Amino acid sequence: EDGIRDYKVTGVQTCALPISPFARDGALDLSAFERLIASLRRWRTDALVVLGSTGEATAIDDDEREALITTALRHAVDLPVVVGCTASATAHACKLAQHAQRLGAHGALIATPPYVKPTQAGIVAPFAAIAAAAPSLPIVAYNIPSRAGVGMTPATVHELFGIPNVCGLKESSGDLAQIAAIAATRPADKLLLAGDDILALGSLAVGAQGLVSVAGNVVPAAMRALVHEAREGRIAQARSHHETLVPLLRSEEHTSELQSPCNLVCRLLLEKK
Repeated sequence: EDGIRDYKVTGVQTCALPISPFARDGALDLSAFERLIASLRRWRTDALVVLGSTGEATAIDDDEREALITTALRHAVDLPVVVGCTASATAHACKLAQHAQRLGAHGALIATPPYVKPTQAGIVAPFAAIAAAAPSLPIVAYNIPSRAGVGMTPATVHELFGIPNVCGLKESSGDLAQIAAIAATRPADKLLLAGDDILALGSLAVGAQGLVSVAGNVVPAAMRALVHEAREGRIAQARSHHETLVPLLRSEEHTSELQSPCNLVCRLLLEKK
């Protein structure tokens, strides 16, 4: 019940961001989703983050959303399931978080309200409201200025960490100096997770404790190995994995290039029917 909170102590290593597979007719393909989750479990990812950007959360309707969450919870078995609950309107984000809590999710991933471009105080206020609306749901805040239009400062992150429900941060600013500054003042019971695969090694070197990975859909074993090696101080091995993965990880910066490996994953899942 409190899985993601437990990981605050033990340290999340790798969280996979599963894609949401669709059939050729545009319908959600839940059996392919089940096979993807089984594959991620087999490669020993530490948690699943459902309905993040990679899961096409903004293109999913309410029924599809519920189906994906319940399917993930049913098939994740012993893995914590964190659900993306980002919305521009605070009231909407509160409803998404309450829905995830009601279904039994272990946590919520929530970004700065997109498009709104709030002040730093305006970033904190929605998190406080969501935490009050879903008091038993641990929250991983998500700093992604490229999508939200504004970034969290280290001072704002520190303030968010003062909200009891906020158990960690996914940091996707692309700024290693910022990640180091957050790591330097991070409370011991809060998680700091890298949010950019290409910067995973650098982020871990300056104090991140794990990674929320897009590439984990395609190369889960390699991403897991990189993170574990870096955390265990086996830097030469981690660097070797990083260098091998760079061409794939760079494709994440250009969506059209990333579509090929992700489409391959979907095609293989469909073909296993």
